[in-house]
Amino acid sequence: MGDGAAAIAERLLLTTDHKKEVQIFPHVRVDGDCLGSAAALAMALNSLHIHAKVYMDETIPERLAFIGIDPVLLEIYDPKKLDEYYDRQGEALAVDCSEASRMGLSGALFEKAEQKLVIDKFENQLNMAWTRICSGSYRRDCCYFQIQSADGYYY
Repeated sequence: MGDGAAAIAERLLLTTDHKKEVQIFPHVRVDGDCLGSAAALAMALNSLHIHAKVYMDETIPERLAFIGIDPVLLEIYDPKKLDEYYDRQGEALAVDCSEASRMGLSGALFEKAEQKLVIDKFENQLNMAWTRICSGSYRRDCCYFQIQSADGYYY
């Protein structure tokens, strides 16, 4: 695992059994690799007792319904609830994008985050805590993204 991936994993593991949630942000007009990665990350984190949820502006497109994301892991962003969402925010993690403008309205919540984590294949222009952990094909590299728990197991 690269240094960036290890730093993100370490940061996320600090939220175990924490009252705050990891908020995962895909880009608008979501595609399969973005939604699949966001959903898998939310499921993996929740299995480690890290409360995580995917925040997006739109419902899952019919063409991607086969991904089968559990509705409990998905929040369709409502701008009227920005303060409520922010109160729950622990870490903000962007998947397959690095700029809030590519997230649609939910980007306002990502922008408010004190710590922004990014998993993207492209360099970004923002000064974030951790960035660019995927260097080649997004799907190939992110398959190797692992989270190691305190007891030494990889997920």
